[in-house]
Amino acid sequence: MLLREGATRRVGLAFVLSILAGCGGGGGAPTPSITADATALSASAPVTSDSISNLTINLTATNTPGSGLYVAGTTTNNGVSTLSPGIFTASSGQVQVYLKAPNTLAPGTYKDTVTLKVCTDNNCAAQVAGSPITVSVAYTVTAVTGPGAPTLNVTPDVSVHLLPTDTAPSPAAYYVGASVTNAPNYPLTVKFTATTNGLQPTPALILAQAPNGLQAGDASLTFKAPAVLGPGLYTDTVAISVCLDAACVNPVSGSPATVNVSYLIGNGLPGVNGDTVIQLPLHANDLVWDPVRSVIYASLAADSPTAPDSIAVINPITGTMTSAVTLAGEAGNLAISDDGSYLYAVALNTNTVWRLALPSLSVAATLSLGTGLYAFDVAVAPGSPKTVGISRSTSPPGPVASSLNSAGVVVFDDVTARPDIAGYGAQGATAELDYLAWGPTASTLYADDAWTSGGALTTLNVAAAGPQISASVSGVTSGRIHRVNGLVYTDSGVVFDPVAGRIAGTLPYPPGAIYGSRAVGLDAAVPRIYSLTMNGPDTTLYIFDQKSLALLRAQTILGTTVSEYAQIPTPLIRWGSNGIAFASYDGQIVIISGAYLTN
Repeated sequence: MLLREGATRRVGLAFVLSILAGCGGGGGAPTPSITADATALSASAPVTSDSISNLTINLTATNTPGSGLYVAGTTTNNGVSTLSPGIFTASSGQVQVYLKAPNTLAPGTYKDTVTLKVCTDNNCAAQVAGSPITVSVAYTVTAVTGPGAPTLNVTPDVSVHLLPTDTAPSPAAYYVGASVTNAPNYPLTVKFTATTNGLQPTPALILAQAPNGLQAGDASLTFKAPAVLGPGLYTDTVAISVCLDAACVNPVSGSPATVNVSYLIGNGLPGVNGDTVIQLPLHANDLVWDPVRSVIYASLAADSPTAPDSIAVINPITGTMTSAVTLAGEAGNLAISDDGSYLYAVALNTNTVWRLALPSLSVAATLSLGTGLYAFDVAVAPGSPKTVGISRSTSPPGPVASSLNSAGVVVFDDVTARPDIAGYGAQGATAELDYLAWGPTASTLYADDAWTSGGALTTLNVAAAGPQISASVSGVTSGRIHRVNGLVYTDSGVVFDPVAGRIAGTLPYPPGAIYGSRAVGLDAAVPRIYSLTMNGPDTTLYIFDQKSLALLRAQTILGTTVSEYAQIPTPLIRWGSNGIAFASYDGQIVIISGAYLTN
């Protein structure tokens, strides 16, 4: 019995169909012949199988000579892999037709022709009667679709955000993973590649068999050190292909799949749609934008490492403090007149509010509240640069107010207070009024009553004799308040319509996103609302549409945080055409600018 290979697309075999030599009768030897039990064979298997039973061609020989018969077999190789002899006797034999593994073929029907030549000589020069025998083979590989199909699932995109001074995260901290549901019970082929902009070369991903028709595995991601890469946004793509076969003729459903890896070093986002983040080590109690001179004024605290107890002038484009004017004590909340002529600063430890002439920041006037009284917040009336509303306290409020012993709201014209007082200890005796914002004219003033349960927005009518409480709506505010385009926006994320006297909406923070103090900043120039919340040791900036209130995007700002106490709101302001700035709880002025904020 001899087995030999044929041409590239054909397989041949040769074997001897032998019998014991018998005694011949008279009159010459009978003529040998051969028959097969089938002229056509068929088989089918799902593409997920890695094997299939072989087909058998049964041969019957008559008048086999004593020297035996020789069989030479060839086949095409569309679905047939090879031919092999089976069991042979003097009068019968088998040819085994081996099919290719179903998982190595794309779904479809593969047709082949098996040809068997039966001869009396080894070179097959003399074929017996019935030779050659032709058998057609139809082999169908069926697709597996629908819920039962093997399906690739990969982990979500990976986002890493570090400062340039950070060390690279542990390889165990981030990984990409893949799993195949309805997986067959043989090893699958995984092709796994990754770019290396921010990533180190990534090890292979190997899928392991798991119970219930699942194969799964993962590979740890190793990031290059921030000090090596430098600030910037580095993006990589991890490509994962899983196939039923080594040549990947049959990828599983969902393959190939990609996992995008974003590696941001630094707070700024590069590119035309990015932004720039500047962090100044200045401890500020409050910030004000001067649109006339395009600068930010900051009241620097007594413990600021640079220029304590001063009003600093900051160029937000360059992120530099261009000058600072020292005051006779620490200043708290600030307010600027709408014509840019005066800056008002609350003195934290005296009964004084300073009126500073701009741009010199020289003290033009001192507004005295009287013995035992302190200013908490100050707001300048629209169109009246020397008319201000001041919320008073019976104790120094400190750089930020964790408590307030309210003594009502008073209105000053130049350095003279109007006689009527609104709020605690006067008209509306239970109202603890702190943060202030003027209405569209100097006849209306809004005040935050943080100490009413759930917070309250109080409306004051301002007459010649002073302010009087006209309305109060609970559940509206806690913290700073901002009037823009006829609506009042609060640090608590509530939008109030003062004309209708009702809540117009609430900022849709993601679930679990509101921690500690919140801050809101906006103006009429840009149709956006900016809000800060605590995110562990960092801060999350949320950007909302000013009209629909829809959340547009969020960004983590590393290395700076807002207060964990809702009673200590963070100053957040808008500046320029696409900038914001805030004074962080941990002693920094953070300046952000770029198309990211407005797109």
